[in-house]
Amino acid sequence: MAWESTEWACGHKGSMQLYGKQSGRDATVAREAGRQCLACWLIERWEAEGDPRATRENRFDLAKAIAEGKGKRIYGSENKKEVAKC
Repeated sequence: MAWESTEWACGHKGSMQLYGKQSGRDATVAREAGRQCLACWLIERWEAEGDPRATRENRFDLAKAIAEGKGKRIYGSENKKEVAKC
């Protein structure tokens, strides 16, 4: 198990808890770098589905907590999302 640092396409930085060989971990980091972070993805889904969590003031903190439970630590705030246009 290792924590690998990455920067997602939305501009957020963070780290992911990965298992397996180094080559597999490197491939996962490269794949994730081309995607939105999980927090931005969750917020986008909530907005598309009309979920009440999308309108909460602390929606980004909630999405970050969900991502943390899935082995992805996201640093920064939602303001980064507005600049990077997730």
